[in-house]
Amino acid sequence: MEKNQRSNDASQDIFPGHLSSLSLVEIATYRRSVNKARSLLFYIAIVAITMGIMTCYVTYEESATGGLIMLFIGVLVAVGFIALALLMKTKPYTAIITSVIALLLLTVCLLALSLWAFGPDKAFRSLGSLLLLPVVMIALLARHLRKAKDLQRAI
Repeated sequence: MEKNQRSNDASQDIFPGHLSSLSLVEIATYRRSVNKARSLLFYIAIVAITMGIMTCYVTYEESATGGLIMLFIGVLVAVGFIALALLMKTKPYTAIITSVIALLLLTVCLLALSLWAFGPDKAFRSLGSLLLLPVVMIALLARHLRKAKDLQRAI
């Protein structure tokens, strides 16, 4: 009888809160999944800064100020996603939800900007290429959402 009580007390000391319901193997797989989502946020930041540099290069000859503004926006978006990737260490579920919302808002802003800049004909022709990357990234982030939620509860 005493051995059962001691083992229960020891497991409560090692695994406080919700961790008692998760095994160490489950926690390791959850962390692996969250690390994949974190890597994806770093990739999104790389894509954002690359797009900012490319847009700056294309528009710099027409307007130096416009090119630098586009570069600044790309760097700002990249810094935001890097901050979300760093937040993933402590609050993975919150970081994933925030990054999905940010990607949706960024996609809507890019669509509105292309409608304004190029008109409806060219904007709707390039709609597939404009939506492809954000939709794929959102789908990849959504795959890790459930495990991130469980891991955030456990932390």
